[in-house]
Amino acid sequence: MNFEDEIRETMRAHVNEAPSNSGFVMSGKRRRRASWLPAAAAAALVAAVGVTLGVYLPTRPSQEVFPVATSTDCPASHPTNDEYWVPDKPSVSGSDDRLVPNEVPQSMQICAYLGSDNGKLTGQQTVTGNFSTAAETLTWLPSKVGGGVCPLYAAVTDSDNYFIELTYADGVAWIAAPGNHCAGASNGVFETRANLRPFAADAYRSGTWLLPGLDQSALRCGPKWAPGRLGDDKAIVPGTPESVTICNDQREKTVVNPSALINELNALPTQPSSGCHPTHDPNFTMIDYDLYFNYAEGPPAVVYVTVGCAPNVDNDALQAQAGQQVVELIQQMLG
Repeated sequence: MNFEDEIRETMRAHVNEAPSNSGFVMSGKRRRRASWLPAAAAAALVAAVGVTLGVYLPTRPSQEVFPVATSTDCPASHPTNDEYWVPDKPSVSGSDDRLVPNEVPQSMQICAYLGSDNGKLTGQQTVTGNFSTAAETLTWLPSKVGGGVCPLYAAVTDSDNYFIELTYADGVAWIAAPGNHCAGASNGVFETRANLRPFAADAYRSGTWLLPGLDQSALRCGPKWAPGRLGDDKAIVPGTPESVTICNDQREKTVVNPSALINELNALPTQPSSGCHPTHDPNFTMIDYDLYFNYAEGPPAVVYVTVGCAPNVDNDALQAQAGQQVVELIQQMLG
């Protein structure tokens, strides 16, 4: 049994101790949790490769069968030194300032380059279902701003890379979907902080685009997958939401016409998001308010307000320091 097999066997023995996929979602400060690794596997990994960070290595089911490479449409290989490389820049209009145009594609395919093939094409899959869901998933993804915060672990799937090819009436858009869980995605012009590997992997296996968050345990409130919304690097709350869903300590309330709260948040001086620092002693319990601003079209814009942290307002792209009047307004709306 080689070293990798020993790691896999140790992980299988402790699989029930591992967090669910939702524990690794990068969509908010409270979801950037500590990494995890059984002690035996961690010790073996550190001894072998000198790793000092916690590592989680999920395994692929051994019985899994992948589609084979049958066409020359997909590039024969993926460059190992450029995770955002795409075969061609988008030729479809509306792809300069967003990942894909705001329309349903006519066709889709997935090109896979799994780690075991060392950058060579593993196979491709024509996607035949849920094009409108794919458009909803991809059209409104936020841009990448700054370095971001990423949970420290390693996974077998980190070495899997995918291309998503979407065809429209007036052109084609290729999307690089790196396996690296700390990477985002790119069409060669626009880059998003949202990681699309799980969606590409599911579509590659099933031939259909699945709804976001199906593999995540239920959250207490809000959508299961909330990567942010296009424009959240320009304003704490972009666009014109119709309502806001406020979550706090298993309490939830949706309020229509949240213009007063939006005005307060968007009036705050902002800076690029880089995390926050506690403002109280270690025994102080921070109070979290998760705000999901809902729109007539597309996903919510997500804003986290954390009492006892500075800066206390964050949307994963921008952060700001709000005064007590903002917290009191949120409390009044929550009831």
